[in-house]
Amino acid sequence: MFVTLAKEIDKEHYLESVQAAFLAKASSGRFPRDEEFRAAFVVKDVYNLRVRKYLLRKLENDGQKELVKVENCTIEHILPQNERLSATWREELGPNWKEIQSRYLHTINCFVWQGC
Repeated sequence: MFVTLAKEIDKEHYLESVQAAFLAKASSGRFPRDEEFRAAFVVKDVYNLRVRKYLLRKLENDGQKELVKVENCTIEHILPQNERLSATWREELGPNWKEIQSRYLHTINCFVWQGC
């Protein structure tokens, strides 16, 4: 994608033409707007994502002077993985608790780093 992008850039109006080129992309070449990214990110199955350590390393070390080696970290789920949730969990999640557990179990909102 970036190889062909160079052909779409007007060097006289560099920033504007890059922005226009990104906005004009369709399908897999398209860059989502910030709001779209945020909405999709919170429901993305990050736990099973092939590049999860890369993603989490970038998030963990953004703007930090001392970098964390994420290879030494483990992921712990906040939301229990067990299908037989306790009454307390079911009550907290509400009447659609099964759907909520299934949808959010492996998302960034439902796990934390440990052992770093």
